[in-house]
Amino acid sequence: PLARLNGVLPFAPVTPLPNHSEHFLGLLPHQGRNVRIVDLARVVLAERQLQGGLRPAAERCRNIVLVAGGAWGLACDGIGDALTLDAGRVRWRSAAGRRPWLAGTVLEHLCALLDTEALVEMLGAGREAMAGDRRSRVPAKDPAGGADMLAEPSRAGPGNVRWGRGSEQ
Repeated sequence: PLARLNGVLPFAPVTPLPNHSEHFLGLLPHQGRNVRIVDLARVVLAERQLQGGLRPAAERCRNIVLVAGGAWGLACDGIGDALTLDAGRVRWRSAAGRRPWLAGTVLEHLCALLDTEALVEMLGAGREAMAGDRRSRVPAKDPAGGADMLAEPSRAGPGNVRWGRGSEQ
């Protein structure tokens, strides 16, 4: 649900921190706190989609979507329109697996539904959760609970992720 999203910021330079995985971009001061910023494409795209190379986030990302009370920011290359989905048209995941953040897919829109609670839990668990098998860390979500966002491959090229659904900006 959109109610779980805490805002959208324009992409801004972040303060990188040493010894973090490549998906963790760094910290961004916002409203008196440091928001942990991650490159959403590096987190959710399959390895084969990243093999061709991925431009640096500073070159491709235009927005940061705040989640988890504003503690985390998901850098993405664009924001689309909000889309109301018919739950019957969503192919819900029946069990947690290697991608606990994947709540389901919507084939008609060629997009994935992300479970931001599971995503934040995985990000908070650190490198071990990102690199290894995450099945035991996050329980399967009840499909009736909905998903928080849509992520779709952008037409701008491989490795780009848009938040929401809408026309290319």
